[in-house]
Amino acid sequence: MSAGDSHTCGLTDAGAAYCWGSNRFGNLGDGTTTQRLLPVVVKNAANTGPLTGVTQITTGHYSSFALLSDGTVRAMFAVSPAPAARTTERRSWPS
Repeated sequence: MSAGDSHTCGLTDAGAAYCWGSNRFGNLGDGTTTQRLLPVVVKNAANTGPLTGVTQITTGHYSSFALLSDGTVRAMFAVSPAPAARTTERRSWPS
């Protein structure tokens, strides 16, 4: 589990990610900017289903990042006017 400035994210044992709290900048990863008082599933980059294979999650001031089992990182934050979901190339993740 990781707590950001005004949102929180956590993982399930099955590798799914859930986030809740302020979503003003799209940092919950659900494809919206709607505040969520209860956990919502983080969607994949295409917003067609849940993000799977999450091994670690961290939150920032207005962003969240998920490390996937294939070594890629999913970044969740807004680029005006719509939330963005980006999957980046493989990078090392400090342990």
